[in-house]
Amino acid sequence: MNGVTDDQLRALALKMSRTDELDAEPGKKSYFRVCGGPIFAVFHYSKATVCIYGLDKKRMAALVRDDPKTFKMKLKGAFVDVKLAGVDVALLKALLREAHTANDPRRKKD
Repeated sequence: MNGVTDDQLRALALKMSRTDELDAEPGKKSYFRVCGGPIFAVFHYSKATVCIYGLDKKRMAALVRDDPKTFKMKLKGAFVDVKLAGVDVALLKALLREAHTANDPRRKKD
């Protein structure tokens, strides 16, 4: 596993439809939002981590169980913190897509 660079993370997130990046704290954090609304990921520059919101809690628990050095569940399952150096591109892409879908305001609610 080679890890993911900052530029790869940004490219993966911004390729998703109706996604924008808000550099609210330049040089510290970037927020990735769906349709200018719900945040689905927050990139922390200095820690080289991304917090991903909206994943299923069982999915997050499995990630943490399988690789606790790369994944940490935070705020009682509100999000998972991912170390970019420990994750592979394909997995990060899948996680970002799941979070994007879960946070899309146009998604049909049950």
